[in-house]
Amino acid sequence: MLFHFMKSCISKPLMKDVLTILVFSIVFPASSQNKFFALYRDTFTVQNDYSISVMDTYIRGSLFLKSTVWIHNPTSSYLILDYTSAFAVGDDGVAKEFKNNENPVFLPGGSYKKNLKFKATSRGKYVSIHFPRVYVTDKVTLSYPPLDLPKIEGVIRKVNNISVEVLKIMASETEYKVRVRIRYDGDEFLAINFKNISVRGDHSGVIFNRVRPYHRMHHRKTKYLEMATLTFPIQPGEKLEKMLHFENVFFIYGLKELKGFDLNYTVRLNEEVDAPDEEEMDHRESKTQEE
Repeated sequence: MLFHFMKSCISKPLMKDVLTILVFSIVFPASSQNKFFALYRDTFTVQNDYSISVMDTYIRGSLFLKSTVWIHNPTSSYLILDYTSAFAVGDDGVAKEFKNNENPVFLPGGSYKKNLKFKATSRGKYVSIHFPRVYVTDKVTLSYPPLDLPKIEGVIRKVNNISVEVLKIMASETEYKVRVRIRYDGDEFLAINFKNISVRGDHSGVIFNRVRPYHRMHHRKTKYLEMATLTFPIQPGEKLEKMLHFENVFFIYGLKELKGFDLNYTVRLNEEVDAPDEEEMDHRESKTQEE
């Protein structure tokens, strides 16, 4: 009854805000001093060849600023936002650092979204997010040689500074799955082309990995770890050879820097609602990631 009454009396944009507040009040029961929630208007901008849409931007008490960014990348290059230089600013002019611990990377030829998280800015009418350093991939500087990986749990094979380990094998009549761990020990931009991983079957011939929605890649000067489940569609009763083939899978790209960009928001809603403290929030986020 109450919901239908609200629908008849409140405009659609305001209804969205009211429902957002209700959801946050339910998800985050009263528990601490972080009691405000500021919601900011969605924004859109065009930078270089890229169109950038940002939505669901909010400040949660003194805990964090979060935003969801969609970038349409029509080019043939990866787009990399440098997280080490990124920051957010509120009305007080104080810069708050980016809390994500890796660079947001957007694949060529499509639209992709990333969730951005910063330390909480001051609560006010305006907030802006800044990415001073932005990079795109240039030419391939290294194409790794082929790697053959036995389909045996625990086996590890290396090619240059990349190692691949078989963690688990799962098979059914129509699918053959292999869980692998990929380690990269380098300081350049590594792209992983998962669609070129293959296995050979006695009925189907060469079977390629069913491509995941997002390729993973790396651009940090530290050891990098990637977990992936490879999926090969097979026919009932099909026998597979003993090796997985990684050919034209790993590539190192050079990078060139572009002009950075800023995202500016104006507030559309300020409300007093209860929020968990930071320790409780970190616990909930880690539990969500494990699930």
